[in-house]
Amino acid sequence: MTDSATQLPPARTSVSPAGGTSWRARTREGRFALALLAPSIVVVFGIVVYPILRTLYTSLFAVDTPFPGHFPWVGLDNYKFALQQSDFWSAILRTAYFTFVSTGFELVFGMGIALLLYAPLRGRWLFRTIVVLPWALPTIVNGAMWRYFFNAQYGVVN
Repeated sequence: MTDSATQLPPARTSVSPAGGTSWRARTREGRFALALLAPSIVVVFGIVVYPILRTLYTSLFAVDTPFPGHFPWVGLDNYKFALQQSDFWSAILRTAYFTFVSTGFELVFGMGIALLLYAPLRGRWLFRTIVVLPWALPTIVNGAMWRYFFNAQYGVVN
């Protein structure tokens, strides 16, 4: 026996006869999701996609100055020239070596620290404090700096 005053009415959902949600409800949710994602899509396009596309476009011209102007079209000649240079390939090898070595070192070191922090050791709190301190310290220093900036007697802003 349940008290009718404590029961909640059933939720109003648009259910199709097949048992799923209706097409109209899905499109409404999709439009709402797109509206929420639109600002981040614009930012990603402006910060990531546009510079990449602009760089690829510029690489097809013989550009020798950062200033705007009219530059001759060279097509893929810039890429052909770069691929024929030994300095280019040595730079690629050094970059690949650095990437794989540093990634491997960071992976092994990070897993070791994570296992150490998870292990049931007596001084585990000390290890956790030491790891979190570099993450929290800049925020504390920043807060103290702004407190001095806004100090009523000798602050720079006041």
